[in-house]
Amino acid sequence: MFVEARKFSSDVSSWDVSGLTNLNQIFNKANVFNSDVSSWDVSSAEYMKFMFQDAFEFNSDVSSWDVSSVGNMYGTFTKASVFNSDVSSWDVTAVSRIQYMFQEAIEFNSDVSSWDITSVTEINNVFDGAAQYDRRMCDWYLSGKGKRNMFRNSSCTEVKCVDCP
Repeated sequence: MFVEARKFSSDVSSWDVSGLTNLNQIFNKANVFNSDVSSWDVSSAEYMKFMFQDAFEFNSDVSSWDVSSVGNMYGTFTKASVFNSDVSSWDVTAVSRIQYMFQEAIEFNSDVSSWDITSVTEINNVFDGAAQYDRRMCDWYLSGKGKRNMFRNSSCTEVKCVDCP
């Protein structure tokens, strides 16, 4: 929708997105976008691929979003440099793809250790470049999942954050 609208920063807090199933790339490369989207009803959304990619200034509160219908979160917050909203309570049980989800979201350090990632098949590069990320995910079952470069350039390593004693 606003792909490459690099200066887009309008107020979208009152938008009704409740009927949308595809939010792919809606703010992709909207570099200065940081409008309040906390009240958005995204419960019908099934796709959030690259939704906030390169939205460098985005850090709106999305903690109350119902993402239980979303199946694809590939790169949702890629390069959303300052994004650090609490997403710990998100129900991601329907999600199969979270590769690159927080790649280069430098400030991201929300605790997602309680996420049920049973349905996730691809987790490659999920925290790649999320420099502040240092949370332990002892309960994440990663066997058989593509997990290449999961913590590259973050404060975690697989040994430190996944292979828990």
